[in-house]
Amino acid sequence: TLSCLPSELLLIVASYLPNRDIKNLRLTARFLHDTVRLRLDRVFLSANPLNISVFRAIADDERFRQGVVEIIWDDAVLVETRSEADFSLWGLWSPLSPRMFEDHPEEQCPVWFAKACRSNLKRLFHHKHNDVDGPDHMARALQVVAAQRALIYFWEYYQRLLIGQKWVIETAADTDALIYGINQFPALKRVTVTPAAHGWLFAPLYETPMILSFPYGFNYPIPRGWPTTNEGLSLNVPSWASLSNHRKDQWRGFRITTRVLAQQRENHVTEFILHTNQLYTGLNCRIFEESCEEYDNLICLLRQPGFSRLDLALITDQQEDLDWYSFYNGRLRYALAQATQMRHISLTGNMKNHVVYANDSYNEDDNDTTSHLIPIRTIFPIEKWTNLQHFELSSFVITKDDMVSFLAALPKTICSIKLRRLNFFKKSDHWPGLLIDIRDKLHWRERDIKSRPKLTIIIDKVLATPPWWAIWIEDEVSKFLYENGPNPF
Repeated sequence: TLSCLPSELLLIVASYLPNRDIKNLRLTARFLHDTVRLRLDRVFLSANPLNISVFRAIADDERFRQGVVEIIWDDAVLVETRSEADFSLWGLWSPLSPRMFEDHPEEQCPVWFAKACRSNLKRLFHHKHNDVDGPDHMARALQVVAAQRALIYFWEYYQRLLIGQKWVIETAADTDALIYGINQFPALKRVTVTPAAHGWLFAPLYETPMILSFPYGFNYPIPRGWPTTNEGLSLNVPSWASLSNHRKDQWRGFRITTRVLAQQRENHVTEFILHTNQLYTGLNCRIFEESCEEYDNLICLLRQPGFSRLDLALITDQQEDLDWYSFYNGRLRYALAQATQMRHISLTGNMKNHVVYANDSYNEDDNDTTSHLIPIRTIFPIEKWTNLQHFELSSFVITKDDMVSFLAALPKTICSIKLRRLNFFKKSDHWPGLLIDIRDKLHWRERDIKSRPKLTIIIDKVLATPPWWAIWIEDEVSKFLYENGPNPF
């Protein structure tokens, strides 16, 4: 039996179990209850009373609160719509018809709710595509069966969720909980804000207390929180100053976390992550056009002593029409320069991989490319980051020469580099040529084996199904750079 195993071996076995299984294991015997502990190194917050209740319970527990190192803020607010304006705000279906806001004659719920639930079930097959059947597919299939019940049951439960969400937002209960938690978690070092916590139907990115409490087979409109779009479409990105507080609150979690962290100067948070999970979304990049409260709060956060990691996801649509002003004006670079102890930096745009910028009218001998793309060193103050270990760039337009020049300027401490969804501006630039220049011009092979950067290139499959499927090229790149292997391209 398990009780006969040495404690050390038992703990190793338990380390592979999710908390849900650990809870059940602890109920089977006194010995297991005393030996195996829950792993509570992260806690969740959102505009949901249950998430807040569990968050505060952990913060009040003398044993559990000591191990929390990360707060994950679910910034996806459930959609409550009464008008076409609300649909437009949250980037839902278009074009719309008045019928969308009427009650469904058979389902006894709004037409838009019924449409969202049915679309969820259709997408399940789309997401699986050609994957082989696995345990996760079987588990979802059983939930699909449970989801066939009348939508009125889901609508009634959804309305209760909306009531709780409204109470949280009106009372700022989630903000108060965040302030309390920052002071209660002595090991806290990371705050993550994500619009993608709900993932897709029956497959959440994070199993928050709220999501775990859903009835079996619960079907509901999956919230995305931040403006997002399907591949191939662009978002309208108004200037930040022109937005009302209601519109800015599409990024409510970002606004709250940065404000609280800026005000709570005694916190120990040194890592801040905007996690989009490959959705075409992010923070409105026009926040960097002029001074504003959110920009100032981000500056305060980056000035935190020991601040070492930033994962920044930005909506960059329409920037080429504005000559990339949000990047050229220097505000983003100045903000990043405040974190002089940066070790991990990731910048993600929402540019689509198949967008082609090079065209017949572009003269490759013309050095004036300012209206088309932004030099990488205009964004990143790498001269300030003498201890940088990880660099990641995704969904931006580049030139081969600019990328090689930037990589050459990285400090010797760099351990890993990840390049994804990059679009080459010039027709003469391409991945094979970039890899050749990295190998021949940067001389990484001459470094000690342990000091050689690990380069990963990720290419999204054009018109892939699902759209986030990608090709990861890692070992092949290393063999080409360091072992005289063939060019993987």
